[in-house]
Amino acid sequence: MLAVAFMTLVAAHRTFTRRARWFDRPISRGWLMAVALVVAASVWLGFFTYRHVAYSNDLWWRYTVSA
Repeated sequence: MLAVAFMTLVAAHRTFTRRARWFDRPISRGWLMAVALVVAASVWLGFFTYRHVAYSNDLWWRYTVSA
């Protein structure tokens, strides 16, 4: 589905004439710190949530078979 959507957007890219300003603005230090904080909090939450689960490679196989 994503590939079809991507190919549709690539085929119609000339229709979208507005220039994006995302890369025109400099990235501020505060913005970078906020992104780093969100990433760090997500990693911490993942480790906190699954701290009682011992890691093993079998967990990946169990997920793919039962999913």
